[in-house]
Amino acid sequence: KVKGGWERPISSFRSIFSFILESRNDMPDHLGGVVWYGQDKPHGTVYLPFSCAQDDIPKSFVIGKQSQFDPSESSAWRAFNFVNNWAMLRYDIISIDIAQKQHEWQPKAISLVKTVRKSNNKNSSLDEITKVYNNFASAVVKDWWKLGWTLVGRYSDGFIIEGEDQGQLKNPGYPGWWLKQTSFATWPGNTYNPPSPGYSARMSTYSIQQNILEFESVQS
Repeated sequence: KVKGGWERPISSFRSIFSFILESRNDMPDHLGGVVWYGQDKPHGTVYLPFSCAQDDIPKSFVIGKQSQFDPSESSAWRAFNFVNNWAMLRYDIISIDIAQKQHEWQPKAISLVKTVRKSNNKNSSLDEITKVYNNFASAVVKDWWKLGWTLVGRYSDGFIIEGEDQGQLKNPGYPGWWLKQTSFATWPGNTYNPPSPGYSARMSTYSIQQNILEFESVQS
């Protein structure tokens, strides 16, 4: 075992949610108090506005399990978690698609709050504001699920798939600097390093021991 740790960034890959609380003392509470809530990792989310006074949110925000993938539930958290995890296949490329969607929805969210505050006053119905915010959040979640399935179709087996024709299948490859640090740049050559004697036997024994430990852990 190696003792140590990693510096934890603001946008940790293990993040389940994050939020920003906005408080305004020049407005009624239901207008000035806004929770900007983001599902999953901060770097791959859209911060959605909810009034601090509303007591009802879309169903998609209260369902979903970390241990179970069920698209039929249309869970808000799972939509963002699914997209962010798929991006790990080729983050340098897929993150661009995600950023485009973020830049499409985040300004709309900010503009929505400004519009709600401008068009409402102390006599505004909280139910009306709740409906506006919830409808917007539901629209974003629906579009994020659509984005997820688009990414599945477009990025598969290391390719970028733009269509069904042969010319619409692209191989992005790897950066030149990375290839130069591997054996790729010296191939063909003496690049094969066979396992040391007894390696296979040691690995087989290790695998058996791990299976036994996992089985005993489940039984206990």
